[in-house]
Amino acid sequence: MITVINGTNRKGNLTQPFAEKVVEILQSKSNEEIRLIELEHLPSEALHSGMYSPDGQSSAIAELQDEALFPSEKWIFIAPEYNGSYPGVLKLFIDAVSV
Repeated sequence: MITVINGTNRKGNLTQPFAEKVVEILQSKSNEEIRLIELEHLPSEALHSGMYSPDGQSSAIAELQDEALFPSEKWIFIAPEYNGSYPGVLKLFIDAVSV
């Protein structure tokens, strides 16, 4: 499995069409299952200060880990550039799944 992650949570973001195109290209070139994670649809309560402990991890994050991240052999991040860096929500997401 390959998981493509749209690394922004802005509504109506312009990164989404690129992520969808990457998924489309991968599906045409591979027989592997391709999953798309859109941080725009991540519940806001999933990213909070308690997320750094195993007991505080959101069920939405745990579900993404079990269904799309842990089974994947590859992760592809598609993210916009914000002031010379990547979106803070992407950093928070990576922190949340690293618990």
